[in-house]
Amino acid sequence: MCGPAARADATLKMMRLARMMGIKAFVGHSFNEADKELVRTFLDHFRALSKANAGFTWDHAEEAEAAPLSEKVLAKIQDKNVFIGVCTRSEYAIAHAALKPAPFSKTTLKTTVNDAHWKTSDWMIQEIGLAVWPAPGSEDTELGVLMELEVGHGETEVYPRVQA
Repeated sequence: MCGPAARADATLKMMRLARMMGIKAFVGHSFNEADKELVRTFLDHFRALSKANAGFTWDHAEEAEAAPLSEKVLAKIQDKNVFIGVCTRSEYAIAHAALKPAPFSKTTLKTTVNDAHWKTSDWMIQEIGLAVWPAPGSEDTELGVLMELEVGHGETEVYPRVQA
């Protein structure tokens, strides 16, 4: 993660921006037990930031709900002007070209540890996609993606409005 000086600088920039334009953010994050502490750190930071600056408000989903993802996310981001995605390590991704047939097996493939890379959950990728997709009001939505160390972000030029 960033050091205290970098976090303080980012916080000051966000507070200045919030005073100028008013930030209404939706924060997308994991509900996995393994991510709880890291996610709580970010949520605590956003709570403190909103108490210190009336121009910064935010919302997030409390728990996974039974409604389809697109309905939940679109309902939450509809009146927001910023989407912040907290991308934590969820699973390994391996390029197909890195997979080789395992000896003595027709149904097993092998690879090396160096070919496996952390990625965030498909859920988070969908939330980012919904925030980017031209939904009512989304054309004015700014995007920010906070990524846990070692999480790959692929080709960011495919998503020109996403800042990783």
